[in-house]
Amino acid sequence: MRLTERATFSVSFAHACCSDPSYSFWLDAGEICGLRSGCRQPFHDCPLAETSGCAVNRELTGMTDRSLRRYADNTSESVGCDQNARTASRAGDDKLHKSVSKSALDWFSKDDGEVNSLAELIELIRPLSTNCVPWFRGQRLSRWNVEAAIWRDYKDVRKEEERNLTNRFRARASIRHHSSPRYDDLSTWLSLMQHYGLRTRLLDWTRSPLVAAYFAVESYIYENPQSREDAAIWVLDPHELNVSEEMDAITTSIDAATCEKFLRPAFTDDEKESNNVVAVMAAEKDLRIFVQQGAFTIHSDPAPLNLRFGSRRYLRPLRIPARSVTNFASEIDLCGFRKGDIFPDLGHLADELSVRPV
Repeated sequence: MRLTERATFSVSFAHACCSDPSYSFWLDAGEICGLRSGCRQPFHDCPLAETSGCAVNRELTGMTDRSLRRYADNTSESVGCDQNARTASRAGDDKLHKSVSKSALDWFSKDDGEVNSLAELIELIRPLSTNCVPWFRGQRLSRWNVEAAIWRDYKDVRKEEERNLTNRFRARASIRHHSSPRYDDLSTWLSLMQHYGLRTRLLDWTRSPLVAAYFAVESYIYENPQSREDAAIWVLDPHELNVSEEMDAITTSIDAATCEKFLRPAFTDDEKESNNVVAVMAAEKDLRIFVQQGAFTIHSDPAPLNLRFGSRRYLRPLRIPARSVTNFASEIDLCGFRKGDIFPDLGHLADELSVRPV
């Protein structure tokens, strides 16, 4: 399936689910897999429209009260709500967070999971659909830590090399990128660097377990390596992570002013490191981020996330055994998750067709 085909499938899928209560199981599975109206059709002509509002509004209409309160708290500053409204929203969210966190905590505190198929993956994460808003990250090798590339690859010259890379990129990018951000727009600059493969303090996550599964087994779709090893899908409760870092149980946009203190040390030495790891939403300014349902963790602390104290409260690996990676890759490919769509640009489309011309 290509992007348009998957969008058509998603709309047909949702129509069927909404018209017949017996389809509630499939509707639930679709929601778990990330088939949400705000992602299926982001424009005003979505056939599922109940009003003339955009698809994002319709997606939010279907959220639970818990998620809706979190969203309202997350966006209250940007839409100009008064301070009393923000305080009331945050108080309500804190109460709801406490009421749902125990069941989510029970899930995350269990032993590392094992999944041999997409069906097993969906079944294993199903309990989270009512307890938290999980994020996912696929990694080709289960033995890899969960850490930002700048701390993994520049262990000896971390701070100096990070600032060297970000400032050199920023200085040389404008002539190569016609819509370069303002010089002081640190969040967009760092997102752009991450997008093009520069090692940064950002770590990519997705709201879709299927997108994460694609990244975990991508090499078995296109490269067919001789040896097979365990892969992993890491599951994160971003709100619990932020609470453990003594922040609110919300995920702001990376563009939010509150994130600047975590980003500025990547560019200058006049800002002291907070040594936090914080979960933030990616600003959907790029088609790739939109398609991948992207999100970030910002790593001010060089320590891998899975080795931080208390990480079992919000982070859990699901291992794909070596014996199952090929079958897993086949299922992901069958579902239409392919390189030219996950990375919607001509270079990756050419890469996909070079390997699979049909």
